Amino acid sequence: MKNKDFLVENKVLVVDDDQVTRVILCQILEKEGYQVFEAGDGTQALALFKRLKPAVVIIDAMLPVMDGFTVCARLCELSGGRIPVLMLTSLNDEESVKLALQAGAADFSTKPVNGPVLCRRVERLLRSRKIEFLLKKSRASKQSLIINVPDGIIGVNKYGLIESFNPAAERVFGYSYAEAVGQSVRKMLPDAFREQEQVFIEHPGIENKMFNSEREGTGWRKDGSNFPVAIKISGFCAGDRLVIVRDITERKLAEDNLRLTARVFESVSEGIIVVDSAGNIQTVNAAAVSITGYRKEELVGRHYSFLKVILNDSSSAENILSGVRKNHYWQGRVWSRRKDGGVYPVWLSISAVRNETIRNTYAVIFRDITEQVRWEAEKQKLAEQAARVQRINSMGNASASIAHEINQPLNSIKVIADSVLYWYKKGQVNEVAPLIESFQKITDQAGRISSIIKNIRNFVSAGSAGRQEPCNLNNSVSRALAILDHRFREHGIKIKKSLTWNLPPVLGNQSMFEEIILNLLANAVQALDVSSRDDKIINCVTRQEEEKILLEITDNGTGLDNGMIDKIFDPFFTTKTAGKGMGLGLAIVHSGVSVCNGKITAENNHQGGATFKLEFPVANESAWKK
Repeated sequence: MKNKDFLVENKVLVVDDDQVTRVILCQILEKEGYQVFEAGDGTQALALFKRLKPAVVIIDAMLPVMDGFTVCARLCELSGGRIPVLMLTSLNDEESVKLALQAGAADFSTKPVNGPVLCRRVERLLRSRKIEFLLKKSRASKQSLIINVPDGIIGVNKYGLIESFNPAAERVFGYSYAEAVGQSVRKMLPDAFREQEQVFIEHPGIENKMFNSEREGTGWRKDGSNFPVAIKISGFCAGDRLVIVRDITERKLAEDNLRLTARVFESVSEGIIVVDSAGNIQTVNAAAVSITGYRKEELVGRHYSFLKVILNDSSSAENILSGVRKNHYWQGRVWSRRKDGGVYPVWLSISAVRNETIRNTYAVIFRDITEQVRWEAEKQKLAEQAARVQRINSMGNASASIAHEINQPLNSIKVIADSVLYWYKKGQVNEVAPLIESFQKITDQAGRISSIIKNIRNFVSAGSAGRQEPCNLNNSVSRALAILDHRFREHGIKIKKSLTWNLPPVLGNQSMFEEIILNLLANAVQALDVSSRDDKIINCVTRQEEEKILLEITDNGTGLDNGMIDKIFDPFFTTKTAGKGMGLGLAIVHSGVSVCNGKITAENNHQGGATFKLEFPVANESAWKK
């Protein structure tokens, strides 16, 4: 607590039926050094007040059973009006203010509570309480107290001329004491006495009666500028009066900011749903009403589990809410359902709104991305078509290589067949074994031609993944390893794998993922076959990094030629000898990865071999079930 040596007691009683609000108020006040006590209703408040005798009481106007105005009036009766009461209300209207003042409240403030403003008001209430006490105790100390108060205090005679002007008033209005004394108070506060003057006209003969009034108005400084003020006037109707003036510029700015925030909240195109710490929907904006089709009253007050109705997939909704509870943040693409049953894609973001160290509110922000999804689908389709055209063009450019690859086995078949026919015509084919051997060679060469044609067909069609759906990359890795298990054992290769458990799905086609992994594993086997190492190892690793799934396939073979790393994914590029391959395997891999919105890179590792790194975006399963 700063500069509060003027206080004998620093006890504050907070009365509010909302536990979260009480916790926030307690933290704000305790941070300033106040000793804070809590009550959840009027009955508790009256009991604690009698026992504790607090220095100030803060009451929420909207209490169950006994409302805040009634509690305030009872407290004022018990204290004889000596204990100041600060009324909190979410209604900033004249009727609420009037009720609060009639009940005996010394001040009021609107919700949501602004911490610094609240502390300043409590401090001022306590100061005012002390001032009033000292004024009654000793007239002699009056001037000293007036000097020390933060509010401007102006003594005015029955003619409206200033007779006293404290230092705070000097700071507020810019006039020195000498300049202000003798001047009409209306020069600084033109509207201060307008209500009293009207009363004199309507009710003659009350000039000698005491009165107290409070209002807000406009103050005028010496430099000609004006500013909002809160004015409290007490004294005789036609005699000396005491005017207490408070500059409320800061409070008005805070209120303006709140109103601006409210306008922005209602004006943005994104839907916003605010959920409190208890999981109840506090408020929604106009865009949320428009997008979901639900009326505001159908949403406000509902539990957050109602979001499962709005989201098209209840299991996905539970996963999202579980992630928010754990990390206090989640965003991604999901499918949502309108009140009329229509399903549409949205981009959803859920964030914790922190109040100092308390996470007590969550903001759910979403927007309809139907057009974006339609555009992305069209873009994907065009990309696949372009990739297919590019591959066909590549085949055209490599037609000579294709012809050479096919002509080699065809020539072998012709030579073998011609030889068999030649010896048959010579009548020198007497044994079956040579014929079977020749036929086996023909079969082998025909199989080679079939393999070449299959690779070309795969390369051309690799740009089409068929229907894309969420796939488990770990399953694809495990199946590919199982398919090649016998080959690994034949070649003396040890397999290591480190697959992250519960890996989120990626979007694509399970068969394509398996083909991609099979190609990379086959490449690694071929690299290890020419290695002289005794410990031949292939390592498969999967893991998640933020919203991406990574797959690494590493071998400790001979590695990659640094000058060729940038070319290994090009169609028909190969480092193998003639007849050992067409250079389509890695091109097919690269094309398949691209279709699945992924990325692949190759590099040499510290073991001397090669590492292929594949990266795919996480797929939100519910977003693609439709």
